[in-house]
Amino acid sequence: MSVFIYAYCKRLINEGGTYSYDTSDWRKYILSARAHNISKVDGKYQNRHDYQPEEDLEYSREPMANRWVSNDDCDFGEGWYNEGFGDEAGKAERNVEQYRALAFIKNKYWILFDVFTPKDEASHQYDTYFHFNTDKFEKIGNSVMSDDEGANIAIIPLRSDAKVDVISGQKEPELQGWIPVWTKEGYVYNPVATPTFSYTEPGQSVSAYILYPLKPGEKNSVKSVRTKGNTIEVRFANGEKDVITYSVEGKQLKTLDFKSKNKQFSILK
Repeated sequence: MSVFIYAYCKRLINEGGTYSYDTSDWRKYILSARAHNISKVDGKYQNRHDYQPEEDLEYSREPMANRWVSNDDCDFGEGWYNEGFGDEAGKAERNVEQYRALAFIKNKYWILFDVFTPKDEASHQYDTYFHFNTDKFEKIGNSVMSDDEGANIAIIPLRSDAKVDVISGQKEPELQGWIPVWTKEGYVYNPVATPTFSYTEPGQSVSAYILYPLKPGEKNSVKSVRTKGNTIEVRFANGEKDVITYSVEGKQLKTLDFKSKNKQFSILK
């Protein structure tokens, strides 16, 4: 369920990477869910280590039913996570299922959707992490933009109630906001800005993010993002706007439509 974002010859959203096969905290960090661009539920990360007995594991022996769309207008993919959230050394609670879909509007930006479906009607806290490839960033309202040489990326949450925090080079209470890199002299531990978007809601909830890549030297041209029901309106500094409409059925997106000044198409019908 983790994602990478690459544009303009640069990886803009990264993750923990690789590390030596040892028992160090750094090895544990890069293997953990928190070193990836994922969500946690009620303060607990994905915990796929709490496996069932080997004989009860379910293997995919044929292509899964996940939808994949690729054409001249867009790319779209989706997936589910239902293997539980819990402490890294504890038992996972399978009380919330996460659906994630990523749509790339060519050649403009990505839209990331998360649908959380709990088994109860209680309020749950959802925290979604993104790892920049730099420790330099700019925060404007509840949006965050990397601020490095070369290409950059702006992350714009579409929920007005989402609170944002940026972690970088944290060691306590747990490692977060790092990317270890191997050099001839050994590993170098580079701090990276890690925007975290959080909100609390009962029942099924939907959150979405605009991931807008910026050319070297380009300023963020997204002027505003407004949501009303299942309609998203993205306005740009040049006066143009995009309108995205979607619907959710069950535990996934049912429809996803895009309309701009020059294009109109359905990603999902």
